[in-house]
Amino acid sequence: MDRMKMIHKTIHQTCSHELAFHEVITMHAEGSMEAQKMMILAEAPLKKYEEMAKRKAGILPWKGIGGK
Repeated sequence: MDRMKMIHKTIHQTCSHELAFHEVITMHAEGSMEAQKMMILAEAPLKKYEEMAKRKAGILPWKGIGGK
């Protein structure tokens, strides 16, 4: 079930108006899409984003105030 939730969220993010917005921004900004991906992978806190995505998909419970 967790896998299906993540697939659904991924499809929503990649097949929606949000994707079109990012494509337009990329076309009018400097640098290629591959260069942007490389910088995201190099600088982004991916573990934090993975945890956030799992919480958004309902796989992990939400944290309260103060992270508890």
